[in-house]
Amino acid sequence: GISKGEVSFADLDGEGLAMPNRLEVLWLSYTERKFYKADIAFSEKLQARILSLFQEGYENEQKHENYSCFLVTLLPGGKIWLYLNGIARYSLVCDTLQADTIDMALGDFDKDALLVDSTVEDYCKGNLNKEQVANLKKNGVPYELWSKYQERFNYDIEFEFEDNLCKIDSFHFAKHFINGEFNYACDGVKVGELSRPKQLYLKWNVADTTYTGEFFFDEQEVLDMFSKGFSHKTAN
Repeated sequence: GISKGEVSFADLDGEGLAMPNRLEVLWLSYTERKFYKADIAFSEKLQARILSLFQEGYENEQKHENYSCFLVTLLPGGKIWLYLNGIARYSLVCDTLQADTIDMALGDFDKDALLVDSTVEDYCKGNLNKEQVANLKKNGVPYELWSKYQERFNYDIEFEFEDNLCKIDSFHFAKHFINGEFNYACDGVKVGELSRPKQLYLKWNVADTTYTGEFFFDEQEVLDMFSKGFSHKTAN
């Protein structure tokens, strides 16, 4: 149920684009069979945050990088999340924008869609695979799930190795979070509270031997564990 659009800030002439200060978007949610529309001016606070991230950039293997893309994620319920994307880094900058549902004819949305189906319901169903249709029929649209994805917690990720001489290669320690954020440990960006972990990529050295690992977290276990471990926060 997520559609992600990307806008690059490096055009063909290398001059770049102006800073984004507004978002106008219209989309059809296949899982809900609804049209959503938004025309939202960014707050001064959001514009300042975006500008700050563009100006500060981050480190990537001892090289300074800058964000180069602005990503828009469209979610069920009309939620809109905004990201900045650069080489080896995704940063969520806003997760509070909201679109409105609207009534619209399928042909007015996309005239070519009428060549495929005559109704919104059939068109949406045709754009989902069998597994998605079965899951949607069984579980419905999990609107509350993205509220869980929004939650952040005060924690850090540490490792305890059997060999005390083991060293982690910070240039090859990547963290992927449940809210879509992604970064390397060496990027030098100051981060406060973190979203729940989704996946870790790690390289470590023991004497002359180098090991690599990729660790995946069970989503439901992570959702339950953090809610229980930080119950004093989620209760507030």
